Parts: sequence; C-alpha cells; structure tokens
Amino acid sequence: MTSDFRIRYDAFQCGALSVGDQILSIDETVIENTALSPDEVMAILDANTSKGYTQIQIMPSHAIMRRDESMN
Repeated sequence: MTSDFRIRYDAFQCGALSVGDQILSIDETVIENTALSPDEVMAILDANTSKGYTQIQIMPSHAIMRRDESMN
C-alpha cells in the first residue's frame, strides 16, 4: 500500500498516486502478492528511477474497496 512509502516521487505530488493505492508492479517487477517489505519496494523504485522513467501499475484505493465489498 502506498501509505507505507515516503512521499517523494512526482506521482504522489501530482496526484497520480494516493494513500491507500496498491502498487501492483514496477516496470517488469511484480509487487502484488509478494512478501516484499516497503523498504524492498522502495529499493526497486530507486533502482528503476535512475533510467529517467518508471512505469508503475496501481490499483486505486476506491477499486480495492469495491473489490472487497463485492467479495462479501
């Protein structure tokens, strides 16, 4: 969840990411359903941003809430 990360990337500051969004993948690295710690995910972000861009796939928090409601 994005609440676990320090807000220091442009995506947070421009509103593309919100607290509670779930990061599914960073470039080709799948994050969803892994045991990666927030620090490990930050290391992946830091390593990938050195190339000048990073593609992050997210599930917005409102979609997570809808998914959880439909499962009940």
